[in-house]
Amino acid sequence: MHTEFLSADGSTLSTRDDLNVGPFTLLQIGSPAPSGAVSAIMTNTSTGAGRFLAYATPVDEKSSDTWSVVDWSRQFGYSPGEVVVVPVAGRTQGISGFFRTDAAIMNTGATTASGTLRYVSGATVLDRQITLGARQTTAIADLTGTLFGITTPTVGYLVFTPVNGTFAITSRTYATLPNEPGTFGSATPTLALAAALKNGSLRAIGSLEDALPGSVKRPATFRTNFGLSEVSGQSVTVRVTLRFTYPAGAKVQGIGTAFKDYNLSPNQYLQVNGMAGDILGANRTTVGDLRGFEADFQVISGNGAVTIFTSSVDNGTADSILRTE
Repeated sequence: MHTEFLSADGSTLSTRDDLNVGPFTLLQIGSPAPSGAVSAIMTNTSTGAGRFLAYATPVDEKSSDTWSVVDWSRQFGYSPGEVVVVPVAGRTQGISGFFRTDAAIMNTGATTASGTLRYVSGATVLDRQITLGARQTTAIADLTGTLFGITTPTVGYLVFTPVNGTFAITSRTYATLPNEPGTFGSATPTLALAAALKNGSLRAIGSLEDALPGSVKRPATFRTNFGLSEVSGQSVTVRVTLRFTYPAGAKVQGIGTAFKDYNLSPNQYLQVNGMAGDILGANRTTVGDLRGFEADFQVISGNGAVTIFTSSVDNGTADSILRTE
């Protein structure tokens, strides 16, 4: 394959043609990017039928936290010219630290491209125009603060609508802790707007964990939150169902299910902290720490469209894993 490393202005910093990936093989390369590189274009030069998916794993040198950076249009199989949604972005104080969102937008084409980046949080709807030259990238730290000028706590979602051209958009929402130099967080997938869940659609996310309330700072345990974003401008109702096991005796496991319906108004973003507690209510403490449970998200009424995510936070480190399946 041919690899080209680019600076923010789209110019080529270096190239390499020495990477070959065998059938069903993972090739891992340590620190391949030259200084100043913000993006890379990898081209399959094989004459055979083989294909590959490339991703990067930056590492915070202060905290050792790592996350994935990938061209999400390749990962999920949608056109890089489609309208896309980043299902969570913002800046706010959380239980484990102060959270904020960084983002990078790359024009993947050979000519100037433009689009509109919209931030939605309740009644707040803000648009910014993005114009980039050929293969240029804009990296935006603390996006809601620096690009949209919001200085108060806020959480919502992003919609990017291309006017012309093709783009690759990546983002990360992460926490910083008082008196700690490192960051802890997760990459957020960029989803095709057309893939949002509509009436009758169901998406399951499994192997989740949720420790009993009061477990903050308890190592090797997680708490799980979730978010819903209505992205079409119409009302919708989402049913969230938990499927779990719990100790029902010294040698017996019980099997439980519980659900709750969430009504979203047009363009509403809803984040629920403590998934199991919100759905189980007063019964939450009776089932103990939940491990390996499944959450089903189903649109049961309305003409709206919804993106969903779960965020599992390590109680010991404040690191998080965000999933959209």
